[in-house]
Amino acid sequence: MIAFEILFTLLILFSFLYVYSQSELSSFLHAQAQRSNQTIVMIPKGSANPEVDITNLTPKQWYDPREILVGVNDTIIWINNDTEPHTVTSGTGGGLNSFLSNSKGKPDGLFDTGLFSPGSITSIKFNQS
Repeated sequence: MIAFEILFTLLILFSFLYVYSQSELSSFLHAQAQRSNQTIVMIPKGSANPEVDITNLTPKQWYDPREILVGVNDTIIWINNDTEPHTVTSGTGGGLNSFLSNSKGKPDGLFDTGLFSPGSITSIKFNQS
């Protein structure tokens, strides 16, 4: 049943991708999320750009909104507006200087979206606290 709900949500989202421009789609998705237990998180274009001066980065450049609260049975939907594939993985990140030190984050195994392509959408429904 949960898989059906996620598939149904993704089907609706993909169909609107073809109908609405990016700003209209974003407004629609945020309105839909407010009426349910869903939160939309955008991964902005340029968030994986290795040429960006990392000393000038802010967390908002990687996720919008940059922080969210997740409750039991909430669904988080990530939209990859970047030109590079991404994953969203729970755990401790490598930190802002990870680009310089090549330090890796430490996944904690709670969730991992797997790799999703530019322009694609992925979601996770959180069934536990």
